[in-house]
Amino acid sequence: MLLQGATLLVAPRLLLEVIRVVPVPGDVWVRLAGRALCALGFYYVMAARSELTAFFRWTVPVRIAQFLVFVLFFALSWVKPVLVVFSAFELACGLWTALALRAPSAA
Repeated sequence: MLLQGATLLVAPRLLLEVIRVVPVPGDVWVRLAGRALCALGFYYVMAARSELTAFFRWTVPVRIAQFLVFVLFFALSWVKPVLVVFSAFELACGLWTALALRAPSAA
């Protein structure tokens, strides 16, 4: 998230062209989204450093919901399929987090 956010802040065209969002929006909202991603990434890093497993438990349903929302948006033709692929990665990370939290060493 930190890397994605920083890229959207500094060079939004780079990331948006990679995920095939063309034409690339030129307004400030893309950079504001980058700022929000940086903040979320910071929270993840700080939660990990503090071993706040509850925080990571909270992220699991949010990541699953994000995937479902992106699939719905794709079904409604609001987004391109590449965004579903990106959200599938987020879904996989969420499921991985859920499994890691269930592992005996996480207790």
